[in-house]
Amino acid sequence: MGYVMLGIAALNSYGVSGAIFQMFNHGTITSMLFLIVGVIYDRAHTRCLDDFGGLANKMPVYTAIMAIAFFAAIGLPGFSGFVSEVMCFVGGFNSFPVLTIIAGSGIVIGAAYML
Repeated sequence: MGYVMLGIAALNSYGVSGAIFQMFNHGTITSMLFLIVGVIYDRAHTRCLDDFGGLANKMPVYTAIMAIAFFAAIGLPGFSGFVSEVMCFVGGFNSFPVLTIIAGSGIVIGAAYML
């Protein structure tokens, strides 16, 4: 949501449009990630990753959906999160170039967290 603040603070069309789009994307992506955890918890009654042991072998379609959700969450090109993040960065770079470059490191941290 820091990208939303960056886009709104830029006060230009790219920044504000990207912030609005990012708020929508954040809601859809986060709800998809919570749904993934909820389905697994409902079936297994645990959230411990060591207890699953090869979930991709047992549920390959579910694993593909989970990968899509993770890729959308980290803002991979081709997914909805990427477009809104780029719009926030383009809008923010015109007003706050140094802060936008620092905020760009959040993409790397988020990717490392998800992967």
